[in-house]
Formats: sequence, C-alpha cells, structure tokens
Amino acid sequence: MSDARETAGQTVAAHTAVTANGAAPAQAAGTPATRAGSSPADASTSAATTVAAAHVVTAPLKVPVQPEATAGTSEPLRETARRSLVPRWLARLHTQAFTGLAAAGLFMFAGLAGLVTSGLTAGLDLAITQTIQGLSLPWFGPLLLGVSLIGFPPQAYLLVAGVAALFWFAGYRTESGFAVAASASAILTETFKVLIARPRPGADLVNVLTGASGNSFPSGHTLFYVTFFGFLAYLAYAQLKPGKLRTTVLLLTGLLIVLIGPSRIWMGQHWASDVMASYALGLTYLVVLVQLYSRRRLAKQQRAEPAPVAAS
Repeated sequence: MSDARETAGQTVAAHTAVTANGAAPAQAAGTPATRAGSSPADASTSAATTVAAAHVVTAPLKVPVQPEATAGTSEPLRETARRSLVPRWLARLHTQAFTGLAAAGLFMFAGLAGLVTSGLTAGLDLAITQTIQGLSLPWFGPLLLGVSLIGFPPQAYLLVAGVAALFWFAGYRTESGFAVAASASAILTETFKVLIARPRPGADLVNVLTGASGNSFPSGHTLFYVTFFGFLAYLAYAQLKPGKLRTTVLLLTGLLIVLIGPSRIWMGQHWASDVMASYALGLTYLVVLVQLYSRRRLAKQQRAEPAPVAAS
C-alpha cells in the first residue's frame, strides 16, 4: 500500500512537470495501472490520483500582459488608440467649438463689411489711426515696419516656397501642401477687395508712410499672417514636443499675428475696420484648414495601420 502511494505521488509530480513545459501529459510505460505485481485496488487508487492531478495541472494559465509588451507599438497605433479613448461627447464638443469659432468669424466679417459699405466706421477708423500714429516710442515704428516687411512680395512668396520645400524634403508632404493652402487666402483678399472697393486711407487724413496700390478692404497682410503663421503655430503646438523650439515658434508666430494689424494701421495703408475684418475672416479660414488637415492626417494614420494577424 505504501508502494502505491509513493507511485501515485511520483505520477502527479511527473504530470506537473510535463504540463508546465507546455506538453500534453502522457502515461509512462511503468505506471501503476500496468505494472506487474500491483493489486487491483492499488492500481485503481493510483489511476484515480493520476487523472485528478492531470485535470489540475493542465488548466490554462492566464498570463497578464506586461507594459513592456507594448513598447514596440508603432506611433500610428498609439495615436489611434489614444483617440479611441476620447468619449464621443467630448469629440462632438470639440467639433462644435471649432464650428462655432468659424461661424463667429464669418459673422463678424459680414457685419464689418456691411458697416464699412454703409460708411458707419469712418469716424472710429480715423480716431484709431490717429491714436496709433501718435505713439512716439523710439522702437515702436521700426518694429511695426519690420513686421509688415515680411508680407510684401517677393519676401512673402519666398517664405511660403521655403517653408513648403522644407516640409516636403523632410518627408512631411501633407504639411507642405497645407502650408501652401494656408497662403491661398490671398484669393479671398483679392475677391473681397474687388467686391467692396473701399479706397485706402488718404494722405490728407492720416500719415501714409508708403503708398500702396489697390483697394483697402480687407487687409491682405493681416489675412495672410493669420492663416499662414496661424497654421504654422498649430503645427508646432500639435507636432513638436514641449521645449525651446516649440515655445520659440509659438512666440514668433503669435507676435507676428498680433502685431500685423497695428502695423498696417501705423503705416497708413489700412483702416482699423480693414484689419479687424481680416482677423475675423482669417479665423474662419484657419479653423476650416485645421479641421481638414486633422481629418487628412487621421485618415493617413488609419491606412498605415498593419492588418491584424489572425490567431492560428
């Protein structure tokens, strides 16, 4: 009887070792059930013990997934996973906020256009221009002159071409195309200049630093700065890691956008209502552009995802 118990214990240990190594348990040649000289009762007890042990040790093992297992996950997959965690209500709120901004900018532009064509902004425009031109700070004039200088041709054309080429050769083809699209707001400028046909400020009313051709409403410089430098600021915020480079880009683009309006007024080439209308229209254009870019980039990431591997 003691021999049977010892044999049963050895059989259980053998089944445990085999199952831990991933192999199916097999009956050895010398198992108690077939060994000569064993009594039927001993053989029955040993067999029952063997079957019970096999059921215990062959249960499937649940191994928890370690964080290190996802260390090699590709960036598109991580981005898609992160987006999938965003609640639907939050995504809808984000979309509604952007839509509201675009609508507000368009509404403000339409309102200013109506006031300008009715001549209701003339008095306020003149007062704002005289106030800005009356500032006598030694650094104020050169700063505003330098801000506007970037937006004149051929500098503006070279700037757009240089940025687009930089993105293109760095492998950011989508960003290159959208940078050019951001500068295409000039088409809106020329269209509304023809439709509104507002004369530029005259030298008999304000100090005109340098003459400019064409109509005044809206300000082409301001619209270009909001859309082009605004898009570059968005790219820096969305794509660059927090650090000196991102901070520098955001500060430079932000300052150019903020200062271009006062610069155009100080130079006597636009009225304040021209500038405000361009800020409003530029906001609408920029919001739409960012939304289109975000959808395009997300679609590219989804196409780049590897196909799931079927379990064998």
